Amino acid sequence: MFYTGRSWFLSVRLGEKFDNFALAIIPVLVGLLPNGTKVSSTSAGLCISIILENLKSNKLIPVITAYCSSNVKVIRRECASFLLNILRDWPKPVVARFSATCIPMTVKQCLYDTDQRTRNIAKDVFCEFAKSYPVLANGLMTELDTRRRQLLTNALRLNDQHIDLEQDALPQNTEKLDTTQKQQE
Repeated sequence: MFYTGRSWFLSVRLGEKFDNFALAIIPVLVGLLPNGTKVSSTSAGLCISIILENLKSNKLIPVITAYCSSNVKVIRRECASFLLNILRDWPKPVVARFSATCIPMTVKQCLYDTDQRTRNIAKDVFCEFAKSYPVLANGLMTELDTRRRQLLTNALRLNDQHIDLEQDALPQNTEKLDTTQKQQE
């Protein structure tokens, strides 16, 4: 509790000067996420969220994405939601450095996760990623199997987004899509 209360206060007050301490404290806080005591795990998650909200440093992106491959599903789920918050709230130039490397790899890894909630968060992460980096999202979409591709296409439609896929990446049932579009008109 001492770390969480002081850490979020310092991140609010110090801003960008807090990045080196954040690199040291985030692994400790991530270790508290699967804690059986709800107060500790909730306060650790909240503290990390507040740190990421106030400290927009590209040094933190590899740390968060590395924990998405953890053996503990709670850590994977929370880190996927942290990545979602990063893509939503952070300036695009800060995120752009890792947009072609670790972020697509992490999104793909979370889409194939065994936990359903992590996969649902990963769909939202992909939608945010597609808003900012449509070309990279297109490349990621072509790497996925047809089932995941269809799920992401449906998620993009629900979010009123559209990605122009290459011809080989389109679903096989385009006739069905054409008939539903004609019925809507």
